[in-house]
Amino acid sequence: MTDRLKLGLLSEKTIIVIEFGSYFIKCGFAGDSSPRYFIKLNSINPETKEKLFPLKKTNQITEQSWIHLVNKGLNLVFLKYLQVNTKDIVVIICDDVLFPFVLFAPNPFLTLIPYKKKDGLIIDCGRSETRIIPVYEGVPLYSNLYYTELGMIDIIQNLRELLILNLEEKSQITKEMIQEIDDETLEDIISKIVFIRGKYEKINPNQKINKKQNELIKKLQIEKKPKENQKEMEKLEIEDIKIPIRIKEKNYNLIIKGKIRGKISDILFEGKEENEFESIIDIFIECLKSCNCDVRASVSQNIILCGGTSMIPGFLSRLREEVDFKLDNDEYFKDVQFLKGKLHFNHNKKNANYISWIGGSVIGSLNDIVDRSLKREVYLEKGSKSFQDWSNFFGYIQDF
Repeated sequence: MTDRLKLGLLSEKTIIVIEFGSYFIKCGFAGDSSPRYFIKLNSINPETKEKLFPLKKTNQITEQSWIHLVNKGLNLVFLKYLQVNTKDIVVIICDDVLFPFVLFAPNPFLTLIPYKKKDGLIIDCGRSETRIIPVYEGVPLYSNLYYTELGMIDIIQNLRELLILNLEEKSQITKEMIQEIDDETLEDIISKIVFIRGKYEKINPNQKINKKQNELIKKLQIEKKPKENQKEMEKLEIEDIKIPIRIKEKNYNLIIKGKIRGKISDILFEGKEENEFESIIDIFIECLKSCNCDVRASVSQNIILCGGTSMIPGFLSRLREEVDFKLDNDEYFKDVQFLKGKLHFNHNKKNANYISWIGGSVIGSLNDIVDRSLKREVYLEKGSKSFQDWSNFFGYIQDF
């Protein structure tokens, strides 16, 4: 992409790149390979002090709270973390936020830039929801946008429920104590010990077994050595994990059984039947089905996984497995069965949670960023009418 861009790069880091999420603000300077800081925003209503997750976009109180959070977040970005000199960059953060110029870029388009592609299917697995949208010739196709309210929040809740169901009778930790464990602690546990197991290709009903383990099991079954077999089979079991945890100012050891470690994230691929939330697999294939043949052929060769939830070990393997199974067995998706084995996935685990920020960093480092941005004077003159629709972002597409 860089050899085809006829645009220079800024010599000084004067452009600040900010990505707002439902739980984090990622901030840094244009030209950097990663954000300088990840700022966590506590989504709490400043008036009622109540938590706002899951967010309800139609709620007026939520909108007011978001304004409060954005102002709070920008204060942290400029004055605490990046330590911007307000004499050089005019930033007024009180009731209003005024910048010399601002460029709003669609997240799906920015996600493609690090991959040097103009076409792709973006699977963004975040904290509160998962969004899937195709991008064709650099234009996000919002008419083909699909989303489901499944994300890290649901995995956290599922872990809490499984811990209660599998609680040992002699355990010092009670069900009430598990209910009091905050989400941040459970999320930290998930990041350390949770993985996503396979579903259909397995022998042991409690876990996924790879080819080497499968061959070992068959060998042990042939040899008539019960005692040795038992010892070897025990090695294949997923180990229980003992995690030190602090509840009510006391230290405890929380035991997470091996048999549930691979089940915690299943809700992403199975959905919530009681709430009619579709699984990630359903909306993924539905999105491909909704695209016309030309778009589908192009985006299916560049399917990008991004978002922090997609960084759970085994996510891509389970996704492939579930998609192949659906295409083989679900009559509703028979029109796209030919896609089996022809889908190409891109998943960079190291920076999946800020890949779109990297795209913004590239855009922000170009010389003509000022000419393509919204000037403060124009905004003050025209107001909200000066903002273009997301689907009309053709600013840099012509230069690819």
